[in-house]
Amino acid sequence: MELHVVINGRKDLAEQLYQQLREAIATGRLSAGAQLPPSRLLAEHFTHSKVIKVFNAIFAADITDHARPHGAPDRRALPVAGDDAVAKAQVITLLDELGFDAVDAGSLDESWRFERAKPAYCVPLDQPGLKAALAAAERTVELPPVDREHTRA
Repeated sequence: MELHVVINGRKDLAEQLYQQLREAIATGRLSAGAQLPPSRLLAEHFTHSKVIKVFNAIFAADITDHARPHGAPDRRALPVAGDDAVAKAQVITLLDELGFDAVDAGSLDESWRFERAKPAYCVPLDQPGLKAALAAAERTVELPPVDREHTRA
């Protein structure tokens, strides 16, 4: 599946991608459960952009349900991976404003550690727990799907 975006001008890139993905799903060109390109491939395609992977390890509804004030003892941490330190720092600041702690998960090449079927995928963890889950990930080992009912914070 190909996506086409206009990089010149002020049109929002995320909105363009969202609309095209939504249309692809609605027309059946992209089926439920289909895999999108890995972050590294996306970064290679958008050479003038800085790709930061961050919201892959949280269910959409949990973004509002799990947000907590800075310093809260039950504050959830999210992994952040990317190749640009400045862009990662900006994303980490954004996460703090949204109500989450962050753990630097390394470069995009290390972002497999919080993909589907890995210990950090969509499991509410604090910073020490998330660091341990990322370290425990094994590339060739897949865990069972996350049980949504037992991951509520």
